[in-house]
Amino acid sequence: MKNKWKMGFLILLGIDLLFAIIILSLVMAPSKDIEREIAKHPVGEHVSFHVKSNKYDLNKLINHYLDEEAADSPIHYRVVLADEVELYGKISIFSEEINMKLTFKPKALKNGDLVLRQESMSLGDLPLPNSYVLKFISENYKLPKGVQIRPKE
Repeated sequence: MKNKWKMGFLILLGIDLLFAIIILSLVMAPSKDIEREIAKHPVGEHVSFHVKSNKYDLNKLINHYLDEEAADSPIHYRVVLADEVELYGKISIFSEEINMKLTFKPKALKNGDLVLRQESMSLGDLPLPNSYVLKFISENYKLPKGVQIRPKE
C-alpha cells in the first residue's frame, strides 16, 4: 500500500509540474501577432498622431489664443476661417469705434508654417491700401509672438 500512495503522489506531482510548465511557457512566450505589428511599423525618432477638426472648432481655438495673446492690445479682433481668412476688429479713432476687416489668402509652407497674404482691408466701408495699413499696424501695435508683418511683401 505504501508504494501505491507514493507512486500516486509522484504521478500527481509530475502532472502538476507539467501543467505549470505549459502554462508558464504560454504566458512567457511573445505573441507572434505583436511581433508582426511591430515589424510593420518602423521604429524611429518621430511619432505621428492624427488630429481631426473642422472650421468651427478651429475658429474657436484661434480666437481663444488671440484673446490670451493680445489681451493688452488696443485692437480687439477675431478671426473667421472661410475660403479666405478674415480678421475683424474695432479700432478707436477720436473716441469712436470703427469696424475693420482684413482678408488674407492662406498658403501652407513645407515646414508647416502658414503664410497669410493680405488681399484687402477696409475701415467701415472704405477700402484702404494694403502696404500703408500693414506698415502702420506693425509700427504701432503689439502683435502676438510668432506673427510677423512684412508690408512690402
